[in-house]
Amino acid sequence: MKKAVAILVMALLGVVGADYFGLFGVRQVDMADLLHLRVKPVDKESGQIITDVHVTCVRRRSEEACSQKQQAGDGVLTLNFLVNRSAKYSRLFRFKTAEKLWLDEEAIVVLVFIHPNYDRLFLQVTTPDIVQWGDSVKVIELTPIAETAGAAS
Repeated sequence: MKKAVAILVMALLGVVGADYFGLFGVRQVDMADLLHLRVKPVDKESGQIITDVHVTCVRRRSEEACSQKQQAGDGVLTLNFLVNRSAKYSRLFRFKTAEKLWLDEEAIVVLVFIHPNYDRLFLQVTTPDIVQWGDSVKVIELTPIAETAGAAS
């Protein structure tokens, strides 16, 4: 009896191990997903939160690469990026063997921060940047227009 149980356990471990290493085949799943980037625009000199900031996301062949949620009470803007997600799973127990995220072929997006009283700020981001920032809030410092006009003269 003990021998039969040991053989059964070894066979089960063998099947699980073989599936983990993809010997029974793998299945690729492609889907669309959203990544979020949270930014907080502030005045470069005073550190005050700037409200009514509009962000345009530009990438090759697309002028609107993201959507913008309204600014929260704490001054945080949330930018949503539509990305492609590809994952490979084993056939039996669905072990995830590989995963890849990307915006498009180039994976580069330029964020343009626009406010009538501040200079435009251009920030280049990639998919790994957005993934790395995760749930943290990135502080973006904007320079008032009056300062740059005075500095030029």
